[in-house]
Amino acid sequence: MAPSDRLRSGAPRPASDAANLVLKGTRLDGTLHFTAQTVVSGEIAGEITCGGTLFIEVGARVTGRVQAPTIVIYGELDGTALATEFMEICTGAAVSGIVRAKSIRVDQGANLTADLSISADATMPAAPAPAAPPAPSVPA
Repeated sequence: MAPSDRLRSGAPRPASDAANLVLKGTRLDGTLHFTAQTVVSGEIAGEITCGGTLFIEVGARVTGRVQAPTIVIYGELDGTALATEFMEICTGAAVSGIVRAKSIRVDQGANLTADLSISADATMPAAPAPAAPPAPSVPA
């Protein structure tokens, strides 16, 4: 479970009737949709849409596109992330890529290397266009 019942800001973690757990040692690839709070202790590569709070625990790694109202990171996130309400990057966490959030907190000792935008109307950046195939070569 999550390390604490409160966010570092002091606000209580949102209560939920259900929680999704991705346990340590588990690796998931693909497009994932969660309707409730989700705790990631393993690895996920792909696209995550979460209707509740998304926790990325110490030792966990997420790569790809992530969207949730609240994202709390203790582990690693590399990719594109949108927190429509709040993002918290805790001491020891590493976040890189493109980050959009309505509000953000970065603790001392966290590593944030990203194209960062903080805005009341934060939206998910467009997915990068696939690379164009190489032009055919013409014999000389």
